[in-house]
Amino acid sequence: TINPIAARKYLNIIFHIFSTGGAINGTLRFNNDSGNNYSNDYSINYGAATTVASTSGLAAVVATSTAGFHAGNFDVYNSLAQRKLVEGRGVNDANAGAASGSNSIEMVGKWDNTASQITRVDLVNGGAGDFAIGSQLIVLGHD
Repeated sequence: TINPIAARKYLNIIFHIFSTGGAINGTLRFNNDSGNNYSNDYSINYGAATTVASTSGLAAVVATSTAGFHAGNFDVYNSLAQRKLVEGRGVNDANAGAASGSNSIEMVGKWDNTASQITRVDLVNGGAGDFAIGSQLIVLGHD
């Protein structure tokens, strides 16, 4: 959680997550809103897009059955009177060794809120593992 952050028109969200040993599955949420006010389209490893509507967060991490390192970078258009548009990508190294590739996620989505700007960012874990020491969530903003 990054709270509070200055209300800026453009945000860049960067994360580097280490797992404690179990699988992690991260979603982005804004202003502590866990209601079904988000929708997104995402693709895993450049495959067919999956659409998720009326959900409680935005897909940000490739869900895997093993522990690993995850990194992502998401851009947000954070205008007060507009829905908050999000576009970004992430990668993980759940497959050990040079003989296997990494997993990727590409996502576009929105937070359906036209009443306030984003002043809090949460990266919520829905997996069995935990975020380990050294994990980082960074939010940059400008007008």
